[in-house]
Amino acid sequence: HVELANQKLKNEIAERERAEQAVRDSQARLAGILEISPDAVISIDQEQRITLFNQGAERTFGYRSEEVLAQQLDMLIPERFRSVHRQHVQLFAEAPLPTQRMCQRREVLGLRKDGTEFPMEASLSKLEMQGEKIFTAILRDITDRLKAEDELQHAHDELEIRVRERTAQLGAAIDALQAE
Repeated sequence: HVELANQKLKNEIAERERAEQAVRDSQARLAGILEISPDAVISIDQEQRITLFNQGAERTFGYRSEEVLAQQLDMLIPERFRSVHRQHVQLFAEAPLPTQRMCQRREVLGLRKDGTEFPMEASLSKLEMQGEKIFTAILRDITDRLKAEDELQHAHDELEIRVRERTAQLGAAIDALQAE
């Protein structure tokens, strides 16, 4: 009986070790995916201190992860929007919805390390674990897209002007021909 009990115990230990390794592998995969994401991924705790700052966030904001971890999220938000942003996060914390898109057709502004502001799209999610809420933002710099949209609108407006001018010229030419 002792040998059988020992074998059973060894099997249970081996199974537990396999399960623990599977969890570590899964966590490593998730961390790797987050780290290589081209989008900025930032997590904060309930006090709005930064707990995760991936490589995409480093490229987007110009800070190294070590510079921002445990710092207030406010450092990444233009000063004039900080109090409103804090209120939005607090309301989101109390809302029953697990996710919320922070930007629908309006831009949210971020603040780079060099002090420049830039437009971005933001999606915010929350996760409650062991009584603590964790907020994660996935952010995308939309500077280039907005610039392209502005250039397209400008080209469209110029084309409209040319069409009106050409239409007027043609109308004048037709009137002159009919007057002859």
